Amino acid sequence: KTLTKDAVIQKDGDATSSLCSTWNHGIGDIESLPPTEKTTCILSPKESGPRQSRTGYNMIITRNATCSPADLPPLARQHISWAGRLTNETSIVGKTTHNSSECSVSPAEHENVVRNLCALVANLAFQKLNMCGFVFAETTNRRADELRLDVRPKSFALPLCRELQRLAVEAGFPSRDDTDPNDPFDGPMRMTQSIAKSSCILSAVFDSMMELHVASNSRNPPTSCYWGVTATSEHAAMINKLNDFAKKEVRVAKPEDATCVDATPTSRAYYKLAQIFEEYLTPSMLSAEVDGVLCSGLDLGASPGGWTQVLFNNGLRPVISVDPGLLAPRVEGLDGIRYIKGDFNGDNAIIRGIADQSPYTAIVCDANITHGIDEKITRMIGRVAGELGKGEGQTSLITLPAVFILTLKFAYKTEQSMKRNYIAAMKMIPNLLMNIIDAQCRVAKCSRDHVACRYTVLHLHANSDSERTVLAIFDETDEGRKRKRDSTKEL
Repeated sequence: KTLTKDAVIQKDGDATSSLCSTWNHGIGDIESLPPTEKTTCILSPKESGPRQSRTGYNMIITRNATCSPADLPPLARQHISWAGRLTNETSIVGKTTHNSSECSVSPAEHENVVRNLCALVANLAFQKLNMCGFVFAETTNRRADELRLDVRPKSFALPLCRELQRLAVEAGFPSRDDTDPNDPFDGPMRMTQSIAKSSCILSAVFDSMMELHVASNSRNPPTSCYWGVTATSEHAAMINKLNDFAKKEVRVAKPEDATCVDATPTSRAYYKLAQIFEEYLTPSMLSAEVDGVLCSGLDLGASPGGWTQVLFNNGLRPVISVDPGLLAPRVEGLDGIRYIKGDFNGDNAIIRGIADQSPYTAIVCDANITHGIDEKITRMIGRVAGELGKGEGQTSLITLPAVFILTLKFAYKTEQSMKRNYIAAMKMIPNLLMNIIDAQCRVAKCSRDHVACRYTVLHLHANSDSERTVLAIFDETDEGRKRKRDSTKEL
């Protein structure tokens, strides 16, 4: 997803403190995320996911960010299934005598590196627990504290636990009489899987989940471990705001609900467009007023009205909402909303109704159409431009700057079909945007080099796995501004 959904990091003195998040694994999301100084991506497609509908998850470690995952919007937090605060990065250089050209290591070498790294992390974590006042041994006045291990991947929990128990024995902490000597989790240091019973949590992420060399059927040894010790209360406060807990915070009321506040979103789709206006559009990109006149917004496929609400909340007037379905009464009743019932590429009356309110500062579409949406919008834009060309009134289809926002909805049968549709859409988008520019140029009687367009494709918090959102911004080029100045001088 977008970088705003990554885990976060703070800085404690000279030591870097990080938070690591586990993302539910979607299609083509994290794989395309470029490595940066602030982000470390650890892919783990073979790990079992938190949901049956997922094939795995991705680990993202982000450095030097400014907030916790618990402070992110609910729709961002619902995609995070686990997070941990990691205050240390411990690395070791593994020596290998393996001479393969693929640079793989033997199983014995791999096991040795794992053991050495776990021993190093355990020793540092043991010191940290002592500093935090962790009670290793039971006294007459107090029970011994219990430690929970959150280790990714889980296969590293056993060697790490063995090293911690070894250190506890060397420190002279007694074992209970009923201790099972064959169970490393049952020793002088009390271990538990229950968050409620634990007093501290040791979170550790080993980088062995990176892409493996498989030429010799052996794994590359881990070279780094990101880890941290956190009080259970602090960890639980963060975990209890993620995943399903976050979903409960997303405010949505059914269109027919007459008891809710008028501003309550009519659907989760509301949050797609709301995120774009909040995070991607600045006042310099989009103004709701030009020459003292409020600018229009056009919502294609508007029912039940979530995106119309966002346009209205951002000052666009009027907002033209076109859909065969109904708008929520609390949306249709807003002053400045003009509802056209019908297909946005329907009869001439609908096209005239759209043309009458131009120019538009925002044209948005979240219609439930999986195939041919570009052709449908192109036809509609062409017909509206033709309608505008008949009269002597409006001389522009869109204001400059203006935004065009479209949700791409792909038929999700398999990952391969999803990716094929995505690649096809990437080829389609420039043609669609160029058709909008051509329509604007016909109405405004200017050339293509007077209008510029920048666009990006986003995977928003409220997008499903099979959705992407196109954000395009149209503006004047320097040549276009010069033409306007020259025209003004002539007038």
